[in-house]
Formats: sequence, structure tokens, C-alpha cells
Amino acid sequence: MEGIRELNITGIAGVNEKCEQFAKMMFNAYNISCPVAVKRLSVKRALSPWITKELLNCISRKHELYRLSKEDASFKDEYKEYRNSLSSSINYAKKHYYVTKFTSCINNAKKTWKAINEILGQKSKNSNVAKISVGGTVTEDPSIIADEFNRHYVSIADKLSRDIPGSNKNPTEYVMRSIFSFVYFPTDESEMVTIINSFKSKNCNLDSIPSFMYKHVSDIVSPVIALLINSSFEEGIFPDVLKISRVLPIYKAGPRDKVINYRPISILDFLEKKFERTLCNRLMKFFKKYNTICDQQFGFRQGRSTSDAILQYSESIYSAYDASEYVISVMLDLSKAFDTVDHTIHTIPCIPCR
Repeated sequence: MEGIRELNITGIAGVNEKCEQFAKMMFNAYNISCPVAVKRLSVKRALSPWITKELLNCISRKHELYRLSKEDASFKDEYKEYRNSLSSSINYAKKHYYVTKFTSCINNAKKTWKAINEILGQKSKNSNVAKISVGGTVTEDPSIIADEFNRHYVSIADKLSRDIPGSNKNPTEYVMRSIFSFVYFPTDESEMVTIINSFKSKNCNLDSIPSFMYKHVSDIVSPVIALLINSSFEEGIFPDVLKISRVLPIYKAGPRDKVINYRPISILDFLEKKFERTLCNRLMKFFKKYNTICDQQFGFRQGRSTSDAILQYSESIYSAYDASEYVISVMLDLSKAFDTVDHTIHTIPCIPCR
């Protein structure tokens, strides 16, 4: 990791080249520091994760005493005493294992149910797509399935957009132009350490470097990452190497062999998330300072949720009911709402940026 500490990216032209060099050095350092090792486990230990190496040795000793007790009756009492003591130790280890496991699942319903299913012996469902209908023919070829999902996801937004009637009004006419300008003020090592440590410690199926590894070396990588993000702000370019994501199709409902019945989720690079969080922090400070976001916006806002929207909606109905008034509610369910937004209005020139 010392090579990353000494990495001089200021001498590299362009944020794309800087990011590629940093990513390459991170992978090399990770592979050298954390080589893949093969660990062999006995069947008993694999099925019972609370069985430690010490308990395995004790189990072997119990088997040996059992054999001796069959050959010599004088070992019978010693065998029974050792067996009972070992049973108590195994029960305690099992109890301690699950107490620790459920303690780590606090405030995480998904992990809690995974632990419960583990106790019940219920295997988790395989999320892999086994077969898909392509052109009326069902295929189980993973490459063809992946290509079909890719074609569907990259084209579905355009297909839906063509069915949406156009408008003579410019959407920006409905937005009041701000007299204030948004500034991409630079980040620093201290902010990077805070951002890195704010992420959950988990693996990333995209780049194979888990987030907890970044946490362990945050003091080393933070200065370099801060320079990368500042270069991105200055050049107005988001690094190409961070535009890659792993898209997973998640089954919703209906026939499982139809691609339309799967919604996509993207697994992003951990470094990309740090870029995103840094920019988001600045945008949200600007929006809060100048009250740019509508107060009725509940989704994707810190400290708010859709539960708050439901509560406000319910209170409005109850207030109208108490006042003997009628309530009319219009509910819209938009298919692929974000994907069908016109890309020409994504950059709305109502908030000057500098």
C-alpha cells in the first residue's frame, strides 16, 4: 500500500488516466496483500460453523476414549465424563455462535431472516435465471440469456418513450431560475475518511475489493481519492472506468421465462460510490440552504421516507373528514418513470454551476 501513498497523480494528465492508474495500483496491492487461499474444512465443521479447531481436537479425543473404553472397561467412566463435558462445550459454542450472529443482524431484516432460515435448514433461493424465452424459443444458454437481458434493458426506455405523447411546453418553464450558483468546492482527506467509514462493510461483486478493505487503509487512500475527485470537479468529467456496473435481473411477478418480468438493479464500484457521495453532499447542502427542493418531496431525502408521505396523506384525509369535506385523490403509477425522462432536460439550466 505504500506505493499508493507515494502515487503522484498530479503528474498524470486527465482524470480518466489518473483513475485508471489508481485502480490498477489498488488491485495490485490488494492481490499481493490478500492472496486467495484454499481452506479445507471437515464435513462436521462445514455443517456446524460453531465447531472450532479446538472442539474438533476434543471430538477426536472423545472418539479415542470411546475406542479405549470398549477395549478396557476402566476407561468407561473417563469416557462418559469427557463426553458430557464436550457436549456442554459444544452446546455453549452453538449458543454463543447464534447470539453473536443475531446481534450482528440488528436493524437488518434481510440478514435476520437469513439467519432464521439457516436454523430451520431452509436453503436460500437461487437468484440465477435458469431459462428465458428468446424469439419464441426457450434457451438455457447463459450467454444468450445475458445478451437478451442487455438488449431489453438498453431498449425498453426508448420503446416506452415513443408511446408518450410530446408537449409543446418546455419543462424548464415550470422551474424558477435560481439567483444563486452551485459551487463544486473541493474535498479533502478528512472528508474522504468520513465518507469511506460511513459505508457498510461488505463485498462488491464488481471489483472484488470489499469496502472494509478501504476502511482499513483509509488513511493511505483518502488523500489520493480526494485528488481524483477534485480533478473530476475541475475538468467536469466523470471517469470512464467508474461508469461500469454489474446489472442483476430481479424477478418481480409473472412467467419467469419473460425478460419483462425482471427489474434491473446495478452493482456499482465502491470508488464510484465515493465520487457520488461527495457530490451528493454538496448538492444537498445547496438545496437545503436555498430551499430548492419542494417540501412535499419525501423520497430520496435524508430524514424522510415514504412513510412520512403516507402520514401526511392520511392526516389530510382525516382533516377533510372532520370538516365534512370531500376528498379527491389521483394516484399515478408510472412505468419506468425515471428511464423515460427526456435526457435533453436532465441538465436544467436553472441552477448555475461553477
